[in-house]
Amino acid sequence: MLAACWVAAFVSFLRARRRSRLLDTRTGLESIAALGWRDFERLVGEAFRRQGYRVEETGLGGADGGIDLVLFRGGRRTLVQCKHWRREKVPVAVVREMYGLLTHHGADEVFVAAMGGFTPDAELNVLPPASRSG
Repeated sequence: MLAACWVAAFVSFLRARRRSRLLDTRTGLESIAALGWRDFERLVGEAFRRQGYRVEETGLGGADGGIDLVLFRGGRRTLVQCKHWRREKVPVAVVREMYGLLTHHGADEVFVAAMGGFTPDAELNVLPPASRSG
């Protein structure tokens, strides 16, 4: 039993070290774009960890119901959808889906982490008015 606990702790340590190295070795958008979608989700999770969030990775093992990460900090819960699409922009349907999940799960806020950006109609629903382009 003790050996199983040690093995689990060691595996947990190795995963945390890998996530940390994943973020530390990124040098720009090109190096992030070169990642696979699973590593992109891990990278986003690690970035939030470094900002003081506790992160649950929900999408790394299969169907995630539209939620890849759940963040916790200061009594607040945030849902995150990661889109590692390089050639596509995130459409408004994804943004609306996230707002629906926010309500359904009783979360405090949602984030969509998008490698390729957002379509113009999605930007209207995502960005605060002062941040919108055009």
